[in-house]
Amino acid sequence: MIFDVPPALYVSERYLGAVLPEKRVFRFRPFSRFAEIERELEKADIGFFTANQIEHFPDGYFDISISVSALHEMRGNQIAHFLSRMSALTTGLVYLK
Repeated sequence: MIFDVPPALYVSERYLGAVLPEKRVFRFRPFSRFAEIERELEKADIGFFTANQIEHFPDGYFDISISVSALHEMRGNQIAHFLSRMSALTTGLVYLK
């Protein structure tokens, strides 16, 4: 699952969809509850979401979470919230770069 800001999300969705045509892609779209997308997402190999949509995912949903070059773009309170959510969402390892 890829969470990013809209311009970068669009680029990664388009690129990965093109270079990995055999993969089932859950394309970005708005939703307000995880239950709305859960069944379709379970069948996907790759999913694309805006950063704010991470709030809709249930605790413990991910085995591993990776965040690269994101924290420097956030205010202190946003960093605290982000790290708290990553911890709650991830059952295994959290990697920050």
